[in-house]
Amino acid sequence: MSQISSEYHNLNPEVINWAKGWREKDEDYLRQRAQFAPEPTRSIAKFILAIADPEAVKPSVKI
Repeated sequence: MSQISSEYHNLNPEVINWAKGWREKDEDYLRQRAQFAPEPTRSIAKFILAIADPEAVKPSVKI
């Protein structure tokens, strides 16, 4: 498993694997939803992408 940033270190490994699987299967869809969907869908898509690959997401707020 890749390094998970400190924001996501407390998540269940099953959740992380689920997000990675979804990203592998539907990454284009998730990226489209993260950019153009209405809330809360946009936030959920961003969260899934962040869990799957924390290095690719630059958080706007430090936790």
